Amino acid sequence: MAIAITTCSCVVVAHRPTRSEVAYPPPAPASEAPVLCDPGYARVPGHWRWNGYQYAWVPQRCVYRPGYRYEAGGYYTCGDGYCFREGSWIQVSGGVVITPR
Repeated sequence: MAIAITTCSCVVVAHRPTRSEVAYPPPAPASEAPVLCDPGYARVPGHWRWNGYQYAWVPQRCVYRPGYRYEAGGYYTCGDGYCFREGSWIQVSGGVVITPR
């Protein structure tokens, strides 16, 4: 009886999200009553997201991320259209922003 052993060398590479350029700007922000988050939670504001065909509203939400504050992303002009920059998390300690080196 023969046994075949197959090995696989896999490499996992983190990729940045693909930048999508849109020809026209997003609509004005949707009207939402501000959400009050519990202590330790950060409010991530609602925003428009291009889904490949049209803008779709992503509602605001509270995210548990103690020791970090959320810096909202948004759309900016690029090329002949508009590009979206994701929001990011900034580490804070005792109210002081810690910048990575």
